[in-house]
Amino acid sequence: MDLHRVFPQNRQMACRRLLLLLISALLAVATDADAQLRITGSDTMSSRVAMAVLDKAYARLGIRVEFTLVPLRRSLLMANKGESDGDLMRTEQALQEFDQLLPIKVPVQRIVFFAYQRGRDCPAHLDPAGLHFSYLRGVRVIEMTLPASSLVAASDSREALRSLQKGHVDAMLVDPLEAETLLGPGGMAGICKVAEPLIERDLFHSLNRRHAQLAVRVEKALAEMAARGEIARIWAEQNKLLAASPAKAQ
Repeated sequence: MDLHRVFPQNRQMACRRLLLLLISALLAVATDADAQLRITGSDTMSSRVAMAVLDKAYARLGIRVEFTLVPLRRSLLMANKGESDGDLMRTEQALQEFDQLLPIKVPVQRIVFFAYQRGRDCPAHLDPAGLHFSYLRGVRVIEMTLPASSLVAASDSREALRSLQKGHVDAMLVDPLEAETLLGPGGMAGICKVAEPLIERDLFHSLNRRHAQLAVRVEKALAEMAARGEIARIWAEQNKLLAASPAKAQ
């Protein structure tokens, strides 16, 4: 046997294997560092608050998040089909309709809907029976709370406001941040707000089932943030910022 031929060849193969292992390790490190999720959501004032919460939670896990804004219903469908990695925020009830989504059971936002009507003085309480409401199409919490026959869907909040102003509906349902943008800090002449909210719900982030292991980590990160009061502080800070600069938040 020619040892001078065998050993150099073996050394060469060993070097190649070592080089491949090093390349694989470097690629793995790069993949972890550049980890990014695409989360779909809607372009509303409340969405921006939830984005701030999730940005911080995912940053703690070393994951960058890209938020893609699409119509409300489409966001859920994309996340459920795996076209995005998850949905920004929904009620627990709405998420039950989508079997490929895993709810992260720590609220990232709390939605409150008030009714706005024409006139100078609104009642403190509004009985929705027999009334028609304009609202942003795809807001499942509204669609699942009120009869379909009472709802008039709008493509955006401004269209919902126009329906109210023209007398096509009895009231408009919108959250306070969105109302601030629509009506201005001092309100709008001829439009009043019913004092008592009509709908209040917690909203939850969700991930596609392919991210089941990550969902556990995200829930833990959010739970720790909630326990330290961080989520409540983010809500307060974001609400204050958005309320102070409604024109910039559009």
